[in-house]
Amino acid sequence: MLSLGQAPGAASSLPAAVIAGMREKLATPAGVSSYQQLQQWVEQTSHLRTTYTVIYYTATKVLDARLAVPRPSHEKNRGRSSTLPRRVSQPLKAGLQQGRTGLLAGGAGVRRAA
Repeated sequence: MLSLGQAPGAASSLPAAVIAGMREKLATPAGVSSYQQLQQWVEQTSHLRTTYTVIYYTATKVLDARLAVPRPSHEKNRGRSSTLPRRVSQPLKAGLQQGRTGLLAGGAGVRRAA
C-alpha cells in the first residue's frame, strides 16, 4: 500500500499563532502600509525577531495577501494613461482622446488593399 510522507521543505519559523495574527492584521481595512511595518508589528506583539524575507514570504506566498496601500508613483506618471503603450504616436493619442476609434480600424491614414 502507498504511504503518504511529509511535503519537502522546512517548517515555517513563525508559530501558527503569529501567522494567524498576521492574517487578521492584513484583513483589516486599514491593513499595513509596508512589510517593514508588519515586521515591527510581529516583533511588538509576539516578541519574536525575524527577518524581512520571512515576513514578506509569509504574507505574500502563505497568506496570499497584498498591502492595503498602493505604492506611490512618480509625478510624471500620474497623468499618463496606463491603457496605452508608451510609444503611441501623438496624432493617435489625440484621436483616441477625442473618441475617434477609426484611426485604429482602417480610418484616415491607413491604406487598404484594393
